[in-house]
Amino acid sequence: MMADISQIELQSNFFAQIVKDNCFIEGLEYGIIYVKTNNDVDWTIAMEEVKESFSNSNMRSIWLMKFDLDILSDSCCFPIDSKVGRLVDADYNILMPIFIPDTSAQYFLVGRIEKPSQLELATALFTIDAQNLLKASIPDAFSLIDENVMEAMLLNIIDEGNIIEDIASLIGGGPSFRGMVAPNPMTFLGEAAVKVSDWVKKGRFSYKEKRAKIMQLPKIVKRMKEEDEKVRNEAAADFSMAWNSLSAHEQALLVNEMMKEIKPISLKKIVDSIANREELGINTKYKLTILPMLSEFKSKYGFDDYHKRCLFIRNENAIFPLKMAKKSTVIYTMSLIEKVTKAQKNFIVDVQKNNKAYVDIYQLMFNDFNKEIVQTGYKELFLRNAMNPNAPIRTGRLSEYYNDIEYALANAFKNLDEDYSPFMMNLNTPLVITPEKIEIPKELKEIKIH
Repeated sequence: MMADISQIELQSNFFAQIVKDNCFIEGLEYGIIYVKTNNDVDWTIAMEEVKESFSNSNMRSIWLMKFDLDILSDSCCFPIDSKVGRLVDADYNILMPIFIPDTSAQYFLVGRIEKPSQLELATALFTIDAQNLLKASIPDAFSLIDENVMEAMLLNIIDEGNIIEDIASLIGGGPSFRGMVAPNPMTFLGEAAVKVSDWVKKGRFSYKEKRAKIMQLPKIVKRMKEEDEKVRNEAAADFSMAWNSLSAHEQALLVNEMMKEIKPISLKKIVDSIANREELGINTKYKLTILPMLSEFKSKYGFDDYHKRCLFIRNENAIFPLKMAKKSTVIYTMSLIEKVTKAQKNFIVDVQKNNKAYVDIYQLMFNDFNKEIVQTGYKELFLRNAMNPNAPIRTGRLSEYYNDIEYALANAFKNLDEDYSPFMMNLNTPLVITPEKIEIPKELKEIKIH
């Protein structure tokens, strides 16, 4: 085992443990939580309810892999010497294969819960632990992949997921998945890598610089294997810049390919697709349109009465709702206006420089406009609890709304035949669809974006 997983505090440690099993167990996939139900009706019902929660979870956009549930089949065959098999025989009833870059063994979270009502919390904690363990393993995992293979991987993928503080209760019909004590994977690469990671998050590098560094990932990983410590440290800093320049969606796609390879794949396919993000933005058959709210939009698409105008993805034959929080809608619309009125290539709108535009867009998009409330909400994007003298001041919520935008796009495109990447935007990623792919009303075009 290469990654130092001993530094990870397991959220599930009161009912589960990490098990290293030298016996290979076939038929169990990464990201799947397997539950032993013994054909009990109550457990089966609980399974279906949690599976539905997973499919609707509003935290999917920051998952590095797809998480799901399945029944541990009676036909699952554990080798005689399997540690996991012995635990399952001893009434442990929930397990999950964990990706650790160790080609000589498999790793599992294995636990025991007593009642079906405990299943939702248990699975949420398993996803937290799986995500944190995976983050810690990433640098070492990439070092096991051949340079040519990495180049092939990068052809196919298109902001580092914000690590949200504190583990909240389960919310919104889905596991909360709030990454508590999640290690920065760069801490395993040294001080220089951590420093560069921080610089990327603070916007110290241009979009062009970051995309160029991503394209060098295969050569960077090769340098990380050099004997010269100075070369390795420089490569670690470059790796940190490249990794943190990837969007959460790109990271998930890359990790998915990486896990296939270390079973084993190919990083040329993935780096090319990143490079082709702008090309996808030009060639996409879909458009972004803003339409006046109609009564049928409420029943047909689930838009609320407070909408004046609604966002849709459309092609020639159909429209698909793009539903997100009100603040997310305003932030996203800001980038649409900038693209249509200025058409600057790879321009990332600075929300903090566009207070007036934020207020004006909100008034045009929603019926419940109250200038004072909207202005307070705007300030909370950058400084949480700024208006409450009795609450501690904390970092703003802007990153949470970028996550919400990506979640909304992922939902809108989940049944379409293209990736949503060209329509994505956040602090590090510009909108790359062309102005011709955006249809917005005249009133919005008159708003000035700085």
